[in-house]
Amino acid sequence: MNKVRLSLLALAVALVAVVSTVPASLEASSNPATVYDGFGCFLSNSLTGLGVNLFTTESHAVQTPSGNTNFNCQFAIPEGYWPTQTTQYRGFTCGTQSGLTDNTFAVVATDGTAMLRCTIRANN
Repeated sequence: MNKVRLSLLALAVALVAVVSTVPASLEASSNPATVYDGFGCFLSNSLTGLGVNLFTTESHAVQTPSGNTNFNCQFAIPEGYWPTQTTQYRGFTCGTQSGLTDNTFAVVATDGTAMLRCTIRANN
């Protein structure tokens, strides 16, 4: 249990450091939704157990005027680290420029791809 907590804490710290490369002004405004692409995104081996940390700039975030934010990242898993089965993860801590959330979802797939989604709700 302590190993799981430590892994989730390490994931949160890593994500705060890496996803924070999103432009600093992710504040809600009266303008239409704001879209960000190409920011750094990290998926930790401590969550996936792949034996390698994943990093990508294949990323997309949308923030609505109300402050709700959705972050999505697509990863290529290096050959030799592909999982033998597709696995989904939910409810882990994700750190973003907009804050921390556990409204999260990640998948690592046998075809060598992975994805991460973090959702921030302004009123939660």
